[in-house]
Amino acid sequence: MKKVHLINHTHWDREWYFSTMDSLVLSDEVFLDVLQELKNHPEAKFVLDGQISIIKEFLSIRPEWKSDIQKLVNRGQLFLGPWYTQSDAQLVGGISILRNLMVGIYEAQKISSVLYVGYLPDTFGFNSQMPTIYNHCGIDSAIFWRGIDYTKIKSPYFQWKGLGSSKVYAVNLIDGYGSIPQLFTDDDFLKNKIFAQEQKLRAKTDLEEILIPIGNDQNTISHDFTKKLKEINKKSESEYISSTLDDFINYLREQKDSLEIYEGEFRTPTTGRVHKTIGSVRMDLKLLNEKTEEKIVRRIEPLMVLAQQIGVSISKELLIAAWEKVMEGQAHDGMAGCVTDSVAQDIRHRYKQANEICDGIENRIKNQIAKRLGLSEDEVLLFNVTGKELKQSQIIRIFSKYDSISIPEASQIEVLECIKHPARKNIMVEGKNRNYFVDEPAYYEYEVELKTEMPKFGYRVIHIQEGDSVKIKKSDIQKIQNDKYIIEVIDGKLHLQVGNKTIKDWLIFEDCGNDGDTYDFSPLRNDSPLYFSDVEVAKVCIGSMRQIMDVEMKMTLPEKLENRIKGSNLNVIKIQIRIVLREGDSDPEIQVQLNNTVESHRLRLGIKTDICTDHSIASTAFGFIKRPVLKEVPKNWESRYSEIPVDLEVMEENVSLTDNRNICTVYSKGVKEYQIVEDRIYLTLLATTGELGKADLLYRPGRASGDTTKKGHIPLSVPEAQLLGVYEYDFKVSYSESNFDAEQIIHASDTFHQQDIYYQLQHFNEFICRLDSKLLVNYPKDLKNKCDLLDLEGLDVFSIVPSLYDSDSFLIQIKNLTKQKKDVNLSRLKTTYKVSVVDANENVKELKNSIGPYELLTIKLTNR
Repeated sequence: MKKVHLINHTHWDREWYFSTMDSLVLSDEVFLDVLQELKNHPEAKFVLDGQISIIKEFLSIRPEWKSDIQKLVNRGQLFLGPWYTQSDAQLVGGISILRNLMVGIYEAQKISSVLYVGYLPDTFGFNSQMPTIYNHCGIDSAIFWRGIDYTKIKSPYFQWKGLGSSKVYAVNLIDGYGSIPQLFTDDDFLKNKIFAQEQKLRAKTDLEEILIPIGNDQNTISHDFTKKLKEINKKSESEYISSTLDDFINYLREQKDSLEIYEGEFRTPTTGRVHKTIGSVRMDLKLLNEKTEEKIVRRIEPLMVLAQQIGVSISKELLIAAWEKVMEGQAHDGMAGCVTDSVAQDIRHRYKQANEICDGIENRIKNQIAKRLGLSEDEVLLFNVTGKELKQSQIIRIFSKYDSISIPEASQIEVLECIKHPARKNIMVEGKNRNYFVDEPAYYEYEVELKTEMPKFGYRVIHIQEGDSVKIKKSDIQKIQNDKYIIEVIDGKLHLQVGNKTIKDWLIFEDCGNDGDTYDFSPLRNDSPLYFSDVEVAKVCIGSMRQIMDVEMKMTLPEKLENRIKGSNLNVIKIQIRIVLREGDSDPEIQVQLNNTVESHRLRLGIKTDICTDHSIASTAFGFIKRPVLKEVPKNWESRYSEIPVDLEVMEENVSLTDNRNICTVYSKGVKEYQIVEDRIYLTLLATTGELGKADLLYRPGRASGDTTKKGHIPLSVPEAQLLGVYEYDFKVSYSESNFDAEQIIHASDTFHQQDIYYQLQHFNEFICRLDSKLLVNYPKDLKNKCDLLDLEGLDVFSIVPSLYDSDSFLIQIKNLTKQKKDVNLSRLKTTYKVSVVDANENVKELKNSIGPYELLTIKLTNR
């Protein structure tokens, strides 16, 4: 007999049109109702949206329910996890998605057992490596709604394959998670809702058993489920059962041989809107997210491992707390930006809190090491926590009493900036026996670029001495160059020369009106883009390790959307561009700072590649994806798509164009939305709007997105999404006569994201590191001036992180972003550590010395 698995659930947005605190108050009513119903009906089952954060927050106000929740989970009635929050799957880094599962499973295990199902019912599309991430966390299934294209796959039940060998059993919720919010038994409901949904599903699959979710946003449980099922089964040809996600996935496992296999991402707006242009909404949040991710992964996690290995005790719960603050902002609505201004303020505040936790952890580690080394204020700690040789110079900011300095350990040194801070009188000193006052002499603050031999995973000490400072010098020549590139301004235009090729009008800015909302960019009808490329050179500086060109641009734009067509009420946007060429054949780095003074517009940077091709290659989570360049939008697209299928795409860190002879790669920090137009890569710097939900857009006809489409839910104004103010962006651009090489791009990206980590135990300005004036514990001087703990050369390491489960262990996480299997030599680690291969949850796996194409490998190292 045919079966229909009904899943009683709620989809719980932590914040959206309402705040996290609103949700917390609501949970006090809804979750109590759910829990009481489950207690009263031992056969009832309920999925609590696959995210543990909401039950963790509920227990903060109802701790007395923890025991009952544990019993309900253990009895198979209530299902928790595996996520910490319902993560975005495209606009956050792959490592954030992985950490979301790692932390979610860790937190869920504190309460009870975990639902090992990849459940993301409302996320706005999915990267192609979700199966790889899921598999590495012990999950072999994915349940989702948006992004599927039924011209490429026939059934909603299939196997989804990552770029490598990883696969998951996939369930597509063809009409979403909320098509049937509550279960009823009257004839009209059965005919028009649940039986109609069954028929629609059966038309797409030959399987005997199908799945239908019962629930919706912030909904409580459907009561008397068993009684209602008995009434439904009297009128149905199929057997309707109260089921679980695990039970249905088990059924799919039995049907493995009959399931189609799909490989790729899910970004097509057919069965639901994926908001393809949401990658540039509320760019302030997206830039904050990238900077915080980078800080945690490239600084804090490896510094905590270093600290652990030399006896500096830092609670791992601090690291988890920082990640949880970040993950709360990475939920799909928050990361996308389709939230109220009040919620956006909450998200920004949580990023502030995460950064404060991170800064405090780093401050404590460096301060304790400096004290245990007995450093003076003329000594500076330099760190390298990559496990590999640093490929470029470091930039540090230090303080000295000397008006000219040298550093004997540096093979090259250059002062980029020197600030004299004047003397101060009557400064209080808190003495042992009494307080007294002194005159504080003048001192100097230096920004210094230097090269010195560094350990691969550890620290070293350098010394500040009085000496003849070598300073970067201003130049009257409007040109910078290194061994590979020449960049100059000719007739007010930026030109780049690489080899024998000159690329004229190298950088341009494109601006157009945005008639969209916080879900989607949409052009203003009858508007045309404006292009700007004229620049003025403000300053050129020439040094031994870098050359710098600062140029300025002014864009005159209509202040508001209604001024666009007439071109009236003009405002000026000032853009400052800094281009840096490091020595040798280093690629140009571009820093853009703009002061946005106009509303409802989209601003893009266009980088000329001199390459025309029919595809782009973009980095995605733990991989690369090849995408076609759209020559034109399909005719009559409205009949098939719920929004325009424009080729505005997203990258994780870089995007390349190649014609198999030449390649241009753009590396980005935080900007993820791009589009290829002829031979230019356009990067969206911001798309601003004042509306949360708007109907009848050119790019998205029909109803408004979000809750404003419902009766009584009026449109909301979000003036802060206009993003007035100053914003900064960082890019690097590479040109070479070669084809696409994943390993070269990975290494270049790692160099671009290099963190310069240093510390000076100084008393000139104790507010540079906020905790310095409060870290008063004395430590024995028991460390050596140089420490080098790990050599990870030859391994594509993406993370060095403390174990969540063992205080004397840490993890090295390795990726293979190529099409070939790669050897992993662990012998160098076995002399010092006990080595085991584990999954992301630290479950021991078979020890192996290789990693497959586009796969992940986690090595657990435990002190012997």
